[in-house]
Amino acid sequence: MATYFAASTDDAAVAASSSSTSDGEAINAVIAPGSDAFAALIELIYGKALAELDADQQSATVSAPDAAQSLVRIGRRLRDTVADLEADMLQNIAVPWSESDAIQDVDVDPAEFLTDLQHLCRNAIAIDSDVYAVGAT
Repeated sequence: MATYFAASTDDAAVAASSSSTSDGEAINAVIAPGSDAFAALIELIYGKALAELDADQQSATVSAPDAAQSLVRIGRRLRDTVADLEADMLQNIAVPWSESDAIQDVDVDPAEFLTDLQHLCRNAIAIDSDVYAVGAT
């Protein structure tokens, strides 16, 4: 389980992730950055293997307060790319993602997750923030 949210700095994200309350929009999802399902999503968005992408097209660990949880910043290029996806492109990604082996055992509606993530990415851009996720490692 992961919670995605926007924060203006890494320090603000660390503070928000250690608090049980959030002032802004948050998405609770079973898909965490670093999971096979999230990796498959990134590969479908860019049409390339993760190894071919730079760090800003993926995500990076900001902190790992303990062995069971980590805080991850979504790369700005990934944030911007998700925010800019057209509705038909969201569906063109959601369908093959739902059929991929990486998501077969995950209880999630791929189109709904993508739509929610896109909304969060757009809002983060509007307030000049990054998208973060905190959850199980």
